[in-house]
Amino acid sequence: MMLLSASLFAQEQKTMEDKAGVKTFEMVKNTYGIYTNEALLQEVTSIGRQLEKQLPFPKPLTYFLVDTPEPNAFATMGGYVYVTRGLLSIVNTRDELAGVMAHELSHVVKHHPRKKLEVVIIPALLKLPANVIGALTDPQVGNLLNMPIELPSNLGIAAFSRSQEKAADISGVDIASKAGFDPYGLVIALERLDVYVEYITKEKMQKTANIDHPMTVDRVAYLTEYLQKKGYQRGISVSGTTILAIDNLLYGQNPKYGVAQSNLYTHPLIKYQVQFPKDWQMQVTNQSVVSISKDQKHCIALSCDSSSTTIEALAKQARSKINTSYNVTIDSSSINGLKAIRMAVYIESKAKNCEMLWVQLPGKKYILKFISVYDVGQDNKAILACFNSTRSITHTDLEKIYYKTIDLKKEVNDQKMRAYITSNDTTEIGVLCVLNNIQPEDVVKNEGKYVKVFNRIPLILYKE
Repeated sequence: MMLLSASLFAQEQKTMEDKAGVKTFEMVKNTYGIYTNEALLQEVTSIGRQLEKQLPFPKPLTYFLVDTPEPNAFATMGGYVYVTRGLLSIVNTRDELAGVMAHELSHVVKHHPRKKLEVVIIPALLKLPANVIGALTDPQVGNLLNMPIELPSNLGIAAFSRSQEKAADISGVDIASKAGFDPYGLVIALERLDVYVEYITKEKMQKTANIDHPMTVDRVAYLTEYLQKKGYQRGISVSGTTILAIDNLLYGQNPKYGVAQSNLYTHPLIKYQVQFPKDWQMQVTNQSVVSISKDQKHCIALSCDSSSTTIEALAKQARSKINTSYNVTIDSSSINGLKAIRMAVYIESKAKNCEMLWVQLPGKKYILKFISVYDVGQDNKAILACFNSTRSITHTDLEKIYYKTIDLKKEVNDQKMRAYITSNDTTEIGVLCVLNNIQPEDVVKNEGKYVKVFNRIPLILYKE
């Protein structure tokens, strides 16, 4: 009976983990989307299978590419492993990618996700204001008012404790080495990721007492010390095998979800444009756009739905869900020739204001839904300016906007990196130097290596 009980418990635990894995997969797919690139997926899966041979997994894992520019990788219960487009744009070799993946697989082997969140690990890249996203898709708009606003992370934050991260780091380099990869791959990837984050955010990560995960500089230090004690020398065993499948990899925002340049959000397929406040942080997903002020006291969220209903019906439905004790005003208007309905809600007990806007795009096929929350006493001019910037766009507008892919080019003898990149039609010298781990004035030598360059493509040419 004891053996039977243990077996049933193990089966129940396995079922819970499978369900948790499926739940997380649905969240990732519905929030960020799965990036379709068979060559890259095969490369990631190939590296994963090589690592799996060193680990006690009862069945092969399932690998996915996440359609987000945020550099991240994570593994969840149920045998799901995710690698983002953003991470693939940063790593240069199979060793580097293997090091990162081995680290994440170590979390699963050590059951860190279950210890951390008991039921399911929710990756940090999903830290959008959940109430905002829910309010955009759920008629229970009133739930939005219970938030505090949480600033979303652009580049992901470790979901594990310092001790868990260190354990996964050490285990990861051992696994990578046993699988035939250079154990310094993780160190090199961490170093480049740190430089990339600083370059993109223009901020250097500060070490504070309340950070619950180790700083990159500390991780690099203890990993280097550990590898040296084991007799590994940096630069000796590096295979340097370039991941050729990253050629033509989409870099940055996926145009089918919309493109933000200087916080001017443009959707090339539905053909509309909204100017969000220029100094606010933005996050674009396949479901929504979220913009939050620096002081985190203002929030604007936008979604676009294909709908057979009307903006009047949506406003009426939302009004019916809002507590009758709240002060609500509704008015119809026109914004740049587009039919719109605005609803303002004041909740005295919570000292919050909520602004909602529904805009009918031409053809009555798509409706834009804006929701904004701010504390009573705060100025709402930036929010109203955002609402009133909404407009339809033309091919002429799209011709001015570009998206980018990463292309691999053979190095050219006796040419400085600055000159080489410029000759390949790009002004993004800084970020490309980071991605290539080279300085602008370094001379490019023809040693059979590759250089990453950006291919700028007019948004007008984008096809879903």
